[in-house]
Amino acid sequence: DHPHSKFFTGNRKTLLEDTTKKGLNLREELINFYTKYYSANQMTLAVVGPQSLSELQDMVEASFGKIPNRDVPPPEDEWKG
Repeated sequence: DHPHSKFFTGNRKTLLEDTTKKGLNLREELINFYTKYYSANQMTLAVVGPQSLSELQDMVEASFGKIPNRDVPPPEDEWKG
């Protein structure tokens, strides 16, 4: 398991001080993760609504259509070693 594979919440101590003590820049790590793995091919979306299928598709494309598809493998593949 990658150390950042689970979402966690925290406070200044856990998110800044503790990560700094471990030699991690949390903001930089998050940006690196986003750049490497944030890709449309890693996402699944379920939509339910009273609108017609074409209306729902238009709404989804307007909201999510700009998400880049970097065609990356799942992060878990890399974490397995």
